Amino acid sequence: MVSARSQRKAYALALPFRSYLTVYLGFDLDESPNEFLLELTARPALTATTRQIACLYRRLGSYPIDPDFLSNAMASGSGVYHPQIRSACKFVARILIAPQLAASLTHLERSHFLFAGHMTSSYYHREYRHHRRLESAYLREKKYLEERTLYDLAFLSTFRALEALLGTAQIKKHEVGQRLRALDDKFGTSFCSTRWKSYHEVFSSGRKRWRFDELITRYLDVRNAVAAHANPRPPFPLREDQVLEIQRLVASMLYDAAGKPDA
Repeated sequence: MVSARSQRKAYALALPFRSYLTVYLGFDLDESPNEFLLELTARPALTATTRQIACLYRRLGSYPIDPDFLSNAMASGSGVYHPQIRSACKFVARILIAPQLAASLTHLERSHFLFAGHMTSSYYHREYRHHRRLESAYLREKKYLEERTLYDLAFLSTFRALEALLGTAQIKKHEVGQRLRALDDKFGTSFCSTRWKSYHEVFSSGRKRWRFDELITRYLDVRNAVAAHANPRPPFPLREDQVLEIQRLVASMLYDAAGKPDA
């Protein structure tokens, strides 16, 4: 439950909390026509049942709400363990200090809602890369034709998260290095002096290690093609590999900037 003095403050806490569960713990973001936060008319007792809490629901619309229906809805969903709650609270406390981190996280959550990807090193080496090599070009093309628009939107949401992390609404090529240095200075990261190891076959060169500035510049070219022209003839078909990899890149950069709260 969230206790806050205003609606905006309540969502400022609840949305990053949900985003952390979605992006870093792999919880599915279930968007339904129901409200994400249910406002109550009073603070419930510590021993209150789910139905007693449902009876405190503050109705904002014109339709009556059945307490039993609301109680069942509140009792459904995924369970979150105490260690996960603690790690989420630590992470949210860190990112709320810097609005650019909170903005980045919410955009990244939107991308994961559109196309979820949670890639670990062990899974990549044991399973993913082998399955990808055995996958036929025909099947890859079929996936692309079915999910092309989804890949485009998920990619754009992640790139928006990257821009927010770098503290800008629209990054320019000549600004990438400068923005990374500012990020390093502000949060104690080392993106200017380290390299990124790619898991996915992102570009035709097959390169695995990139400087952060050159990889972001490459992604900027892709973003411009997708956003400006709806990607009619992209530099290459934007497939799941590019989406999964940029999601992993931004999630890692954001986690480092937040100070690795689980460490």
